[in-house]
Parts: sequence; C-alpha cells; structure tokens
Amino acid sequence: MASWLASKGFDGIPVRSLIVFGAKSILNFEDKSRIDQCVTPDFLPSHISSLQQQFSSKIISGEECRTISDKLLSEHESLEFNLLNYAGVQPAEIMKGARCPQCKALGMIRHFAVWVCLRCGCRSKNAAIHALIEYRHLYGPSITNHQFREFLNLESESVVRKILTANHLPHNGKIKHRSYFITNQILEQLKNKLN
Repeated sequence: MASWLASKGFDGIPVRSLIVFGAKSILNFEDKSRIDQCVTPDFLPSHISSLQQQFSSKIISGEECRTISDKLLSEHESLEFNLLNYAGVQPAEIMKGARCPQCKALGMIRHFAVWVCLRCGCRSKNAAIHALIEYRHLYGPSITNHQFREFLNLESESVVRKILTANHLPHNGKIKHRSYFITNQILEQLKNKLN
C-alpha cells in the first residue's frame, strides 16, 4: 500500500496492516510474530484509538483523502478465487442440480418455466439464477451451455440458452462454441434480481 501511495504522489503516509477476525478462536496462531496485527471486532475501536494517538498530527487534507479514495476505487481489481482448488475438491465431487430456496435440497426439476423441488414441493422461478451465482462462486466467471446443462442436470440446450441470454450474460463465439461470462457486474445484477 505504501508503494502504491508513493506511485500516486502521496509519499510519507504511514501505513499499518490489520486483520480483523470474526471469531476469537481463529486467533490461535503457531507463529506469534504477526499477532499484534490481528484483532477481533470487540478490540477494533481501541486499536483505532491507539493508532489515532500514535498519529495525532494531520498528514493529508480532506480533499487529498477523497482523491486517494477515488483512485483506490477506480484501480480496484477483484480477486479471482478458485474455491475448488483452494479446498482441494475435484469438480466431479460437486453435487449438481438447482438448489431449493426453501429446504436447500439439490435436484429441482424444471416444469413449464418453474423449478419444482421434489423433496418439499417448493416452486421457484429463480432457481436458475441461484444456480448461476453458485456456479460462478465454484468455477469462476466463464460458463458454456454444456457446462450449465451439466450443472443443472438439464438436457435441453435451448432452455439453458434462454436462461443464459435472458440474464444478459456477455458472450463470445458462435452458438455451438459460445462462452458466457458471469462478470462481477453481472453477478451483482443476478443477486439484485433475487431481492
């Protein structure tokens, strides 16, 4: 962070790192060298007060702070994180199917544009949207018709194509070899459809 600030012309701004954990039990480290950089939420206010006392003089103006904030936001890049690799899970181990929003069972079936849970009978028009979001979190932003059919346990290419195009996923390639992309912006739009 200090080098990024310096590259933007903001030299001399002190930078301190801090990790805030939600659970106290996570703070059991074998390596104690960085434990002073880790706090739980209940100690965050006192840690901030300590930093305010340590750096009591004003270093930058409010306008400079807004400029830094704008630059940080404009240059932010989301971390692409492969959950399966991180967890050591093979793609074949993932249970497939649309998840019921009520009982969370997998394997909803599509019946006349409505998804029906075989376990509890719940009917949902948004099960495919939930599945797109889950797919994105598990496998990343790129998806093909074939991959999504496999994920949903659906045979119909045309039904899956309608789902993908109805959700305005950007794509490239001809229909048979088309890849769709669940970008961060699309991901947020999908989540908003569920609210």
